[in-house]
Amino acid sequence: AQINLWTLAEAIALFVGSDDPDFSEHARSIVSEEFTKYYFAQRAIMRKSKLGLKEWSDVNDKEIWKPLYRLLMDFDFTIFWRQLSNSNYTVESINKPDEELVRPLQQAAYTDILEDQEGRANVSRWIRKWLTECKSQGIDRPSANMMLKSNPKYIPREWMLVKAYRDAENEDFSTLHTLQQLFESPYDEHTDELQQLYYRKTPTESQGKPGVAFYS
Repeated sequence: AQINLWTLAEAIALFVGSDDPDFSEHARSIVSEEFTKYYFAQRAIMRKSKLGLKEWSDVNDKEIWKPLYRLLMDFDFTIFWRQLSNSNYTVESINKPDEELVRPLQQAAYTDILEDQEGRANVSRWIRKWLTECKSQGIDRPSANMMLKSNPKYIPREWMLVKAYRDAENEDFSTLHTLQQLFESPYDEHTDELQQLYYRKTPTESQGKPGVAFYS
């Protein structure tokens, strides 16, 4: 991101800084110093918001965020966060059995974490670590309100868009209009019908298919 910003600054300098010999040096200083501070500050806000915490530290990066990223390889990223937001965990949930802890996240998983003992143990261990952090910050439960505002329920997925543009080629714009409605308010729940259609993991036939399973 920093390199991209510097490239943009160099391009802008050709137009707005051509008469100022110090423009490039000033821009470089902002990108190399101010941007880094701003980036890490905003990243901390994003991470604590997604997890419903009051504060964020470098220790949280190491003990909560990095272990979570390893776990997310077996989950749909967007659905995981939304299920976590709606999970109703409290610090008392730390004492629940592993199976009960991970059940709210099964919908986001590409494997059966309820039957996979090792996977279930890994996920429940992370949940307890997260809830322990909540307790250390003096909160009884993660802020669901904060999490729901930080974790969208719907995002544009390539397998959705393929149908939209194929239908449009046949002059059927209904799918396009439906997706437009969905993405205008991606944090809303929407109707049961739309949830069944679009709040789901990548369909089996599209998984691993370039240009459909992921952006290419």
